[in-house]
Amino acid sequence: MIKTIQSSLLLALLLLLGSCSSVTADADWDSKVDFTQFRTWSFFQKTPPKTGNPDLDNDLFHARVRKAIREAFKEKGLQETEQGAKPDFLVTYTARVQQKVDVDYVNNYYGYRNYHWGGWSSVDKQVRVNDVGNLILDLLLPEAGGKPRLAWRGSAEAYVQKDRTPEQKYALILEALHKMLGYFPPPPR
Repeated sequence: MIKTIQSSLLLALLLLLGSCSSVTADADWDSKVDFTQFRTWSFFQKTPPKTGNPDLDNDLFHARVRKAIREAFKEKGLQETEQGAKPDFLVTYTARVQQKVDVDYVNNYYGYRNYHWGGWSSVDKQVRVNDVGNLILDLLLPEAGGKPRLAWRGSAEAYVQKDRTPEQKYALILEALHKMLGYFPPPPR
């Protein structure tokens, strides 16, 4: 009976942890733009600006991001335009990796918590430095004869693990895009 309860609790905990995503996302947009008119898109530039990070400034990373953008937009019913055609919006992205410091304090109190009997207490501080990857997706309005104007920006972040396979890296990028595009199109005004 106790083993069954313990097994059930362990299974519930594993399911809960497995359902937690490591990606967080957010978005911001110009509330004056009518996003319901967006049907076609194109990449703004052939290659994004260099970041100075060799893990991000390489053809494998950019191919994964572009493939994931195409897949995510296709799922939303948005079509990439042929070269030379005028799209409804332009797409560009930026990626970066930065260090994040996480500090946790753990109180270890032993003994009966009463005024009559004391106990022993200590506070442990745990400091971890982790690499966090950020992916920023910008949707731009093509302006006639001028610089494209930002209409929508999505951003996602996740902890970077160096031991991921190419398939896992692609899945993480696609998950980040899905989370960002959960805010697209924005709710009507």
